[in-house]
Amino acid sequence: MNVGEINMLLGIQCVFAAMFGLVTGCYLNTLEYRIRSKKKINTKDCFCPNCQNSILLRDQIPVVGYVWLKGRCRSCGAPIGFHYPLIEAGVPLLYIASTLLAGSDMRKLFCFQWFGLALILLFRLWWEKALRPLRRLFGGLIILAVLQLPPVVGMWIIHLAG
Repeated sequence: MNVGEINMLLGIQCVFAAMFGLVTGCYLNTLEYRIRSKKKINTKDCFCPNCQNSILLRDQIPVVGYVWLKGRCRSCGAPIGFHYPLIEAGVPLLYIASTLLAGSDMRKLFCFQWFGLALILLFRLWWEKALRPLRRLFGGLIILAVLQLPPVVGMWIIHLAG
């Protein structure tokens, strides 16, 4: 395969990663809310936490539904937190970055994606103070991750240049 074919395949992989990431981000939001509010995880309907009405399927399209409804519930008009579309848009970026960094190594891809999802979920639960005993630990993990960022970015730039 020539370079053009490899780049095209990588582009297709990134598109599929982004689409799967949108769906995963939507589910991650649902999971985070249900864990935080101590509700059953396996119930089928998404609902407004304010009025308890089911959210229509067309309003559940990741990011687009939030923009379409202007950040408010269709039924009661209650505001929907900005973190929902942020996570829905961030997870596809995580999946694209994982795809680019892992290359063809599926084990690395799986590890990057699951580690990233776990960090996002833990951060949201910590932010909402649902993980009070772990606040200090997670704060330390954030500091550690920030300190590790420059070497990782530097190695990635060297890898791309070489």
